[in-house]
Amino acid sequence: MKGMKQRAHQGHLVFRPPFGYRREIIERQEGPKRTRTISKPVVNDRTAPIVKRIFELFDKGVGYKGIAVTLNQDG
Repeated sequence: MKGMKQRAHQGHLVFRPPFGYRREIIERQEGPKRTRTISKPVVNDRTAPIVKRIFELFDKGVGYKGIAVTLNQDG
């Protein structure tokens, strides 16, 4: 738990990044028993406009279901 907190404090990923981000590997440490990768979240240029649109719709007062319907209609 302590190691996970320290990595999160340093801005490194502990788990899978959220939608709209991708993982960028900073360092890969290969040991005899396991490989340890240190990575950080980076904005994913392909999905960033979708996330921006979701937040804009939410700011306009559209609910979760309305946002889902709107996004599904647009493909």
